[in-house]
Amino acid sequence: MKTITLAGIATIRSELDALLAKYNKENPHGLIVSLGNGSYTDKSVTFKTTAAVKMEGIPDGVDLTKQALDFLKYAKLLGLKESDLGRKFNVKGVEFMLCGRV
Repeated sequence: MKTITLAGIATIRSELDALLAKYNKENPHGLIVSLGNGSYTDKSVTFKTTAAVKMEGIPDGVDLTKQALDFLKYAKLLGLKESDLGRKFNVKGVEFMLCGRV
């Protein structure tokens, strides 16, 4: 790859997500590592990386982003339970998942 393209970034992101999924299952540190948003030029790409402590009761597939951690912090104030993080629900036939604040 001589220049970074959107298609190249999608490939890199997919490969890194697969590596992190494997790492998150096997790492001895009790952490979940995830990639966030990225920025790029034609010569480099940078992804935000977050490492968070694994928490009981949080379903697989829910990244513990700052927004998710904020959800856990404020859920009770909103009449929700911490265990609602990752809960799926339907509105007019469209499925949504509680994943934190936007």
